[in-house]
Amino acid sequence: QLRLKADAMQALIERYGVLPAVLALDPDIRAALLRPDAPAGVFDSLNHKLEAVNGAATTSTLTLLDRNGLAVAASNWRIPGSSNVGNNYRFRPYFQRAMQEGSGTFYAEGVTTAVPGYFLSEAVRDAQGVPVGVVVVKVVLRPLEASWGEMPETVFANDGNGVIFLSSRPTWRYRVLHQLDAAIRGRLANTRQYGPVPREQLEYRLIEDLGDGVRRVRLPDAGDVIWISQPLPRQGWTLNLLRASHDSLATARTQAALIGAGLLALALLGFVLWQRRRLAQLRERSRVELERMVKHHAQELRTAQDGLVQAAHAADYGESQSLQHLPQGVCVVDAQLNLVAW
Repeated sequence: QLRLKADAMQALIERYGVLPAVLALDPDIRAALLRPDAPAGVFDSLNHKLEAVNGAATTSTLTLLDRNGLAVAASNWRIPGSSNVGNNYRFRPYFQRAMQEGSGTFYAEGVTTAVPGYFLSEAVRDAQGVPVGVVVVKVVLRPLEASWGEMPETVFANDGNGVIFLSSRPTWRYRVLHQLDAAIRGRLANTRQYGPVPREQLEYRLIEDLGDGVRRVRLPDAGDVIWISQPLPRQGWTLNLLRASHDSLATARTQAALIGAGLLALALLGFVLWQRRRLAQLRERSRVELERMVKHHAQELRTAQDGLVQAAHAADYGESQSLQHLPQGVCVVDAQLNLVAW
């Protein structure tokens, strides 16, 4: 289940992975960023273009930033009070990384909308390869929480700082798994990643570490649970799944019963095969013994026959006394059917 949920999250992110890079190659976007004195009509045209692309790609927002981090065009330009146009995002890590490294990612709440999302950025470069601006795509991951909420297990994701930012339990969102030091709190405050810096810690007590990312813990509102974690290296996140221990034990008992029934069936099958093999061996042994007895009896018959023939020949020559030593009753008749000896 945990792997399936991780794959679903990666698939949602990768669906929009190439969009910033494609938009960064758009000649109209590049031309507008290369003209500091571009008329307002140029950026109005870009607003319409980003709006159309966003409608086709079904992202949350598309934003174009100049080299100073100022949003000069955005797909949400029509929404009063929530438009990104005119806001400066120089403080956002995704802008800084794109200007320095060519691309960047960052999960945070929106500055104007307060709607959290995963930001994908790509630098727009001039003919010499110098960054002149940044294209930003925002992907909302909250629909994942809705699908997680349909499951009996608790599922949540935390960032590298231990802050829970997605959870099937809404009350867990923005709780921390451990206390944050001053440096991390300062960085979260500067980037405005989660609005107010998260401080409430998730309460749990470790009962047993089972290794390989599996623990048994006790939660105040859920009792004993099995806690399984899987890292997501591309984003630096960790995906977690919690299941009640009694559910796991019930599943384990069911599986044990199924395994026991399977082993019993295999044992019965093995016994039947062993019996068949044993019967086949007995039949083979009886056949060999019977053949041996038949050969022995045939040999005895041939010996008796030879004795009878010799006795008959002797009687034919007047030596009928030799017939008295045979164990069988014998009479000798000549060719004219005359009884000559007995």
